[in-house]
Amino acid sequence: MFRANKLMILKVFVMVVLTSLAGCSTMPEQFAARDGLAEESLVPVKAHANRAPDKLTPEFLYLFLTAELAAQRGMYDVALDSYLQAAGQVFDARIAERATKIALFRKRYQDALKAVSLWLERDSDNLIARRVGAVLAIKEGNGEALLEHMGFVLKADPAGFEETLFELVSSLDSVQEQNSLYQVLERLLQADPKKGSIYLAQSLLLLQQGEFQQAKQKVTRALLLQPNWVRAHVIKAQIFVHLGDFQEAERVLQHIIKQRPEMVKLKLLLAQTQINSKNFVAAAKTYQGVLDLHPHDMNSQYALAMIYIQLNEYKQAKSVLLGLVDKPLWGDRSNFNLGRVAALEGDLEHAIGWFDRVLKGDYLFRARISAIELLMDGGFLERSGLRFDEVEAVNSSQELRLILLRSQWLSIQSRYSEAFNFLTQSLKKMPDKKEVLYTRALVAEKLDRLAILESDLLNIIDRYPDDADALNALGYTLVDRTERLEEAEVYLTRAIALKGQDAVIIDSYGWLKYRQGLYEQAVSYLQKAYQLEREPEIAGHLVEALWTMGRKQEARGVFEEAMSEYPADAYLLHIAHDKEGLLEGLSKD
Repeated sequence: MFRANKLMILKVFVMVVLTSLAGCSTMPEQFAARDGLAEESLVPVKAHANRAPDKLTPEFLYLFLTAELAAQRGMYDVALDSYLQAAGQVFDARIAERATKIALFRKRYQDALKAVSLWLERDSDNLIARRVGAVLAIKEGNGEALLEHMGFVLKADPAGFEETLFELVSSLDSVQEQNSLYQVLERLLQADPKKGSIYLAQSLLLLQQGEFQQAKQKVTRALLLQPNWVRAHVIKAQIFVHLGDFQEAERVLQHIIKQRPEMVKLKLLLAQTQINSKNFVAAAKTYQGVLDLHPHDMNSQYALAMIYIQLNEYKQAKSVLLGLVDKPLWGDRSNFNLGRVAALEGDLEHAIGWFDRVLKGDYLFRARISAIELLMDGGFLERSGLRFDEVEAVNSSQELRLILLRSQWLSIQSRYSEAFNFLTQSLKKMPDKKEVLYTRALVAEKLDRLAILESDLLNIIDRYPDDADALNALGYTLVDRTERLEEAEVYLTRAIALKGQDAVIIDSYGWLKYRQGLYEQAVSYLQKAYQLEREPEIAGHLVEALWTMGRKQEARGVFEEAMSEYPADAYLLHIAHDKEGLLEGLSKD
């Protein structure tokens, strides 16, 4: 008698749980978003004619309660195993639905396939089950099942088919899955060739695979069926952006904006397209149009200020940013950019003041570093040095930048031994860090510690064989400081093959030819380098090569031009002292 009463209590408990299953909160909140499925209320299970109610056996009750308790405790794998067994014993679709959702959450797709099959056996018209079935059919590569599920959704819910389709497209993980869906959509089009959403979904799939011309053809078909379809116009604009035709992308967006002027998101997309095409004047006008309608849109205000900075319209940029400095979430970035504007205007003290107003967040490190760099550029080395201890790096990227900046600060003052020791200590924190090794190699050259320079650069080249800068640095040093010209040529040949238009690398190769006595080739390379970059060392190399060839008037011309821009350059002054007659020739001219 007691056992029978206990079984009855369990049955009542299970019925209560089943009644509230749709609202059960034993799963994490993020469960609803998994695998492209949105949390939806359960569709009531249809009554099946000539079917007796499920008999709740002790075995089912045990499995169900085990599943519920396991789910409440976060033991989802245990819960799933029990739900799957329980779902096979009753015809209540809600148990199978529960098993399906947990299987998807745990990414146990084979079990999800079993569960959704049970779900559809019990409720074949359930659209959620059909959508889940479609997702799993794609993952299984089962085109026939996918066709069945998508065909059912298209007929049963034509109004919701579009969203179902685009959710499905967004859930795909591989090209194989994309191709599988694309082929099924082709078959659906045979039955309904006027379904615009299918053409548009195909366009999206092609866009994701980089097939831009075919994507354009498909979206054009969709727009022939639905000319004012906003989503299709947006995708068409994106295709033109990928094709590099920004003008056509803008035209498409402007066309649909005329049809739907109330849609601010379209105007923001237009502005972003104009920025990508570097049409900053037009982008500013577009953002201003948005602000005319929504004057308190701070995202658009900030974007407009950034465009004004790009256009060198500093007064307008400051006006906008000053309106944001006291707004929550906008103060630090506005202060930082006001500092940038002041620096661009040459107002060092105001720039430092704005940078110092940044107190927290993502812009704090950037502001502190910017202040140091600005002071260094202005020659205020003592003031800049006092600020290093105020900077706190919160990640390895920031720590690296701080290391390189401090090394630069020491090197500017010719404190090479301190810089070398500092970088050596830094390498203990960041072993074999390429940027630190490269910087230490450059400092080692200043100290005539060529063995360390070579070791550091070879360390980089061994791990990064296509690092043109390291190849060039090692090759140039061997040319300039040793007689190992054959080795140098190996490195410089690799460097120039990787970055053939880099002025510094071309200069190094030209200097190699000079040291090899191939003066005609040397002048050819050095002239090309000098045309690309009017840098004093390149000018000096060209002067030396021309002078050695007896082309003294040309050498004087290059020298005079370089000295007018770099009158205190040590290398140019050394050449003037070394080449007898160079200055005299200038005085006569």
